[in-house]
Amino acid sequence: MRRGIGVILALAIGVGVGLGPAATAQVAAGSSCDAAGPAPAPLADPCPGIRPGSWISTGLGRCTIDFIFSDRRSLYAGTAGHCVRKVGDRVYSKSLGRSFGRVAYRVERSYDRDFALVAVDPRMARRVDPAACAWNGPTGIAAGARPDLTPVRYMGYGYAVGSVPGTDQAQPLTYAREGVAPHLDASAHMDFLGPVSPGDSGAGVYLENGNALGVITVAEVSISTDDGIRGTAGGGRIGALMLAAQKKLGTPLYLVTKNWKLVTATGRMVR
Repeated sequence: MRRGIGVILALAIGVGVGLGPAATAQVAAGSSCDAAGPAPAPLADPCPGIRPGSWISTGLGRCTIDFIFSDRRSLYAGTAGHCVRKVGDRVYSKSLGRSFGRVAYRVERSYDRDFALVAVDPRMARRVDPAACAWNGPTGIAAGARPDLTPVRYMGYGYAVGSVPGTDQAQPLTYAREGVAPHLDASAHMDFLGPVSPGDSGAGVYLENGNALGVITVAEVSISTDDGIRGTAGGGRIGALMLAAQKKLGTPLYLVTKNWKLVTATGRMVR
């Protein structure tokens, strides 16, 4: 299934072939699709370094950093679990042109339990910036339920960024995007409506106030010759992902805000 959507996107984006009114498939939004996808569109890197929204590369392909984390001893860059093969693997920064850390934690059990942490090498810590490259955040963690039709914001290095499938009239898919979550309860998962493409896996999702909501792991991509790329995306809520990770790591884990403050998995600011 993951490979199939890569082929569909290659036809729609790389060749510009129309697929009728729309073609839809459900896939993981990231690197497992990459081998069958098109070459990246020419794109000035809007998010260099090691920070939320940065483009990373693994042995499986291309993904996006969601947020920066800390256990008070080390810094971690988060992404989707399916973006990496195993604990210990090196992960590379596209903009820095070198590896910056090793996978310290990985889980891939379901679309809302699909998360990985990359321990940043001490020598690369000075390259870390916890502030997102687009939007305002993270300022904290969005815990609990939210009103229906909550606006969300996100940014990712999907293969379709800068491309428009099948028409010159539709707008290109941009790096920074907006969507809406029809319903957000207090569960461990999130779903929202917005433009997505393979390669967006690991991208962090924010509320308008900059609070971190979750991590994109799966997408149902709809390719239309009239409207470009649309679809629904889903993933895990960041608080639940952090709780599971810190239990496995055996140490408290904190999200690092844009101002270098630490936030617990339940949303409590500790400094």
